[in-house]
Amino acid sequence: MYIFKTLGDFLLSAWLWNVTFDWIHIFLNLFVMFFLLKLIIRETMIRSLIVSLFAQLFAFLVFTGLVVGLIVYILDLDYEPGGFADELPLINVMHANLFLASIYAVLQTGFFLYFRPLSGFRVLGYIVIACMSNGLTAVLSYWLIRVFMRYSL
Repeated sequence: MYIFKTLGDFLLSAWLWNVTFDWIHIFLNLFVMFFLLKLIIRETMIRSLIVSLFAQLFAFLVFTGLVVGLIVYILDLDYEPGGFADELPLINVMHANLFLASIYAVLQTGFFLYFRPLSGFRVLGYIVIACMSNGLTAVLSYWLIRVFMRYSL
């Protein structure tokens, strides 16, 4: 049961990070994925926009549904940041962004695999694009968070 509590705390903290400090991740990744699809896979502009928009929407809705619906309401796990925080090392902003980017990359990979029969995706190329765009977005949002935090204080 301890592993489910730890996994639930991890996903809940990543979701909280996403909707508070790293809210810009979804919008940045929309543009980064759009340009990578356009430049690397050479999709048309409309198809690149639609694919990147629906991949972001799918990933965010599944992540939110998983965390809020399953973890919070059905499993009734609550977030206790001070419960065992003394045992864990502190995670900095870049690690939190990379964890969130990896969650989104996995969810977008699921999107491309699920909708492959309907759309004829070249799955390997799209999976590579999802990983690249989320990695680049993690670095860009880290930089933006640092800039915003520096000038907001």
